[in-house]
Amino acid sequence: MGDGDGRKPLARCLGEAVGHLVSAVRRPVPTERHLVEHRSEVRDHRGLRLRRTVIDEVESTPPSSSEPERA
Repeated sequence: MGDGDGRKPLARCLGEAVGHLVSAVRRPVPTERHLVEHRSEVRDHRGLRLRRTVIDEVESTPPSSSEPERA
């Protein structure tokens, strides 16, 4: 097995499989972000400045082939 018969040893196949999994985990997933609303509110109260910032975003990722689409 492995010497000229064209078959890979089991350890080599497992190593390649682990390599594919590691590269898939490290690869960034393309996402799209759309800013919906951004508002800030500032108030001064007894020597303190209170600031509140709210950011609403919509983030979407392309559906993968392994996940069923939801309606």
